Formats: sequence, C-alpha cells, structure tokens
Amino acid sequence: MVVYIWKSSDDCHLQPSEIRRRIDEGENLDFLAPLDVNEFADVAARFFKPKYLPDLEGNSLVWKGDNCKDVLEVSERYAKFVGESTVYSSGKVCTAVDMPFLAGSLGCRVFFTWPKDYLMRRPLGSAVRERIELQLVEGLDSEELSCQQVPLTEARRVEADFCIATLKLKSEGIEARFGIVFEDGLNDLGFFKVAALRINESMVWLFDYSNPDMDLAIGVLKSCEGRGDVLDSLLTALGLSTADLSWINDEVELAAHEVWRQDDNGNEFLVETLPCRADALSRVRMFTERGHKQLYWASPAGAS
Repeated sequence: MVVYIWKSSDDCHLQPSEIRRRIDEGENLDFLAPLDVNEFADVAARFFKPKYLPDLEGNSLVWKGDNCKDVLEVSERYAKFVGESTVYSSGKVCTAVDMPFLAGSLGCRVFFTWPKDYLMRRPLGSAVRERIELQLVEGLDSEELSCQQVPLTEARRVEADFCIATLKLKSEGIEARFGIVFEDGLNDLGFFKVAALRINESMVWLFDYSNPDMDLAIGVLKSCEGRGDVLDSLLTALGLSTADLSWINDEVELAAHEVWRQDDNGNEFLVETLPCRADALSRVRMFTERGHKQLYWASPAGAS
C-alpha cells in the first residue's frame, strides 16, 4: 500500500498517475504547491499511534513504525506513506485509513494505489470547515426541527457504528438536491464518501461506498436513543419518505402518523394512517401540490 499526498497549484493539469510517476522517479516537482513541513509535522502528530518523533533525513521528515514496514515521508512538495496494511493495530505509527483526514486537514489531495488507483479530491475534513444550516422543506418549523451539516472534525471523525436504514439515492444526487457536501474516506469496506449531519441533538452520518451494489447508508452511534425518531426527522427535514429507502433496520421503530382533511363545512376526516411523520407530510404535500382546496395536515396517530 502506497499513498501519495500533495497540494496542487492552480496551473497543474497533470493526471494523478503522472504526478505519482514523477514523484517516484525523483523528477522536478515545482508544478506542485509547496508543503509547510513543520505544519505537516504538527498536524500529523495527531494521527500517530503511538506518537513517534520524526527523524530528519536530508530535506525530509520520516516516521517509521517498530518493524520499519510503515513509513511516512514528508518533503517540500509531497508526502508519501508506505504501509503493509490498511487496518490500525497496536504498535503501528499510522495507517492508510488516517491519510484522508491528514490530507484534508492540510488542504491537500490524496492518491491511493490500493485496491485501485484512486484520487480523493475532497479528503475528510477538507471541504466542510464550519457548520452549515440546511434549508428545510417549505412549511417546516425550524424551531421544532433543525438540520445542520457538521464538520467531520467536530463530529469526532467518522464514528457511526449502527446502520438504521439505506437510501436509494447516491451522494451525487443528494449533493445536487440538498446542498449536502460529501468528503472522501477509506475503511475496511473500501473507499467511501461521507457527510455528517446534526438532526436536532442527534448525529447522523451518510455513507456512500464506491461499491455499486451498496446503497447509501444512514448511520448513527449505537448509543443513539430514539433511532426511529432520528430517521423520521432526517427524512422529514429533507422532504423524503420511506419510499426513498431500500431497507430499514428491524430495530428501528417508527411512530405512525395520520393524514387528516377538513372539508368546506369544517368537518374533519381521517384520510389514512402512514408509518411515520415523513410519509404523512409527503402525502399532505402531494394533495396540496395537486391543487386541492381543502385543508390537509398530519398528526401523530391517535392524537386527533
């Protein structure tokens, strides 16, 4: 496993594979923006487990693991990590899964050679540096429901460990439709794109793996309470419904909601009962957009 990190200058139009070749062959790299080696060392120190002091070799800083099989070299124009595995284990300096966060923290790009050549243009932590208030669907009360995109550094890196559902949408569609920004990472399942959201007081992570057979996963912490409410609130905030899901975890319990109608004489009628608030609001929007003049609304099942 070899990983390359560099900062492209505005006038650099070379393909990543060509940049890699020039690095390996020791050619002139003036077309790359310079790296601040001291800054790189300060940031990199946060990712080393355990923390090793770097050695100065020529114009480069070099970290080596106990068995010298894991090496990170930082020079004036690039950084290069060579490791025997992608999984962290005790005694290693760092691992390949740390490289996206390391590169993203420094505004760099990162190029992997395993399991295929892959350039991360937005490595973890590079694109979202502050909270972003997401636009709610028209008609929702922002005091009742809030939805923010959160920097991954603030979200304690990527810690979702319980999948509550999967979406039929992909990251590109979500970015175009909702303005949510995905960043690139790597774990044991492969390359992925991820976005961290705060729905009211709960953290939610959206994972889109490069595997075409895997749908976009909605993840939370195992300690998250009210997982059904979190999923319902996420769908509600984005104007989606359970029809947009390809799978729901059996441990997730949704709260049924009813759709009600008021006729011209003020009489109220139950239209139907649906699995959750997001579904009920979706149905209310459908009736409203079709031009129905009567009043429709959603409420928790049994509340009216």
